[in-house]
Amino acid sequence: MQHELQSLRKERQRLGPSITDVADRSGLDRAVVNRLENGKQANPTVGTQMRYAASLGKRLVWAFKAVAESPVGNGRKGKRTAKAPA
Repeated sequence: MQHELQSLRKERQRLGPSITDVADRSGLDRAVVNRLENGKQANPTVGTQMRYAASLGKRLVWAFKAVAESPVGNGRKGKRTAKAPA
């Protein structure tokens, strides 16, 4: 997630608003925005990340992508058959 936060920092710098502007727009404390941008916010919540992104006209999007081979497999250890009730 640090890579994404650094991308948002660069976007803020490109667009021009200050950290204070972003804090005002997002409703986040200025110190929180500063920690996000400097990688010192260890585990920011999804809500915090969404608010930070929204203050810059961006939105947080999560996606799942298929991998070539699932490391988990299909979840079955063997064939199962249902037993008929006695």
